[in-house]
Amino acid sequence: MSVFVGTENKSNLRKHDAPSTPQMEHYQSEATEYRHRIAECSLLQMHSERRIRCHRFHVHLLMAKCKEEDSSDTISTLS
Repeated sequence: MSVFVGTENKSNLRKHDAPSTPQMEHYQSEATEYRHRIAECSLLQMHSERRIRCHRFHVHLLMAKCKEEDSSDTISTLS
């Protein structure tokens, strides 16, 4: 008695597959190309989000530094 995981035996699936045609190969290569483009876009998005977070952090630091300088100017003028 054989036990198969899934609905059919994998070798049976291969027997029923249609032969590969040039058109099918073209679609498969296009699908692969789109997968690569999607991966590249995801990486670009991740990098741009990092740059935005980094930029926001630097702006936050600059604003804090400006506030410190403003408060030190006020103190020096009062002295």
